[in-house]
Amino acid sequence: MKRILITSTEVLMLHFLVPHVKNLRKSGYDVEIACSEVLGRFDELREVLGELVVIHKVDLKRSPARIKNLRGLSDLKQIIREGNYDMVWTNEPVMGVMTRLAARKLRKRGLKVLYMTHGFHFYKGSDRLNWVLFYPVEWTMAHLTDVLVTINQEDYALARKRMHAGRIKYIHGIGLDTEYFRNREVNVKEMRNTLGIPEQAVVLLSVGELQRRKNHEVMLRALAKMDYSNVYYIICGEGELNNYLHELTASLGIAEHVLFLGYRRDISELCKCADIFVHPSRREGLGIAALEGMASGLPIVASQINGILDYTTDGETGYNCMPMDADSFCGAINTLTADKALREKMGTCAGERTKAYDIGIAKKEVLQIIEECVGR
Repeated sequence: MKRILITSTEVLMLHFLVPHVKNLRKSGYDVEIACSEVLGRFDELREVLGELVVIHKVDLKRSPARIKNLRGLSDLKQIIREGNYDMVWTNEPVMGVMTRLAARKLRKRGLKVLYMTHGFHFYKGSDRLNWVLFYPVEWTMAHLTDVLVTINQEDYALARKRMHAGRIKYIHGIGLDTEYFRNREVNVKEMRNTLGIPEQAVVLLSVGELQRRKNHEVMLRALAKMDYSNVYYIICGEGELNNYLHELTASLGIAEHVLFLGYRRDISELCKCADIFVHPSRREGLGIAALEGMASGLPIVASQINGILDYTTDGETGYNCMPMDADSFCGAINTLTADKALREKMGTCAGERTKAYDIGIAKKEVLQIIEECVGR
């Protein structure tokens, strides 16, 4: 039986990798995982996977500059050295670097290393500083990688041209249960009443951490430019910009029409309660939240950036806007709020696009890559 170690933060593992862990176990692989803890959800991880796989805890921080990460590197070296694995599959920038460094010597003995990037920090239109800081690291680490897996077409093209991993692969994201979002049922009237939203209002929904990259500010400024009397904007997520965004909403005079709901476990129900999904990110590896909204049958107003452009088409699935152009977001929202039939037409198209990103397809793609690399 082939042995695989999967490394990531506990959050990524919980949100995206659990179905792949279960599928690999079902397919005959002996799987262990090693995770760092960034949001205090390790107990939840143990509840979900503790009876299925061995779970190692690694002392790593998300910030690459933390000197304590050397302790995490030591943890990983010991885990890999003692685990007798056939493959290590690693994810995320800091964990990806540390895991590949820890596995470097054992590659000479046949250990295979798979690195899945969930979105390079350098891309078309990104700050030059991102290229200066992150590109040299990824380029160097690619030399310690047997298989580099990308989840959007821009990263795939860049990796094929510039990275020197053993093999470069593309998959359709890490997987989404599209049927679950498509068929979710909810009492819209009751849920809107609970949220304090009129039944006939047009509801916009965004899901994402309250941080600069998710760019909620541009949508708040767009909302302030339009006639929002019958429009309500729901934002789900927590983060460092929480106070700033609340203050901005108040200063723009739109506080009564913006709902900050924090972290939510009922995103599928909220999607069914909404009319338009808004995803104004500055950068996305793919954008799973956007795919969830689209799978629910919502038209999407999103940024015209890498990842998102893989599955959206301006004028068909909704509208694509430049990330910092509040006027463009305002115009797109105005067009959709005024035309229910258009929303339904674009929502249907959006739902169809997400089928290629279904978890069933993603599991097959990941399994095939692993089988090609280490066999059964």
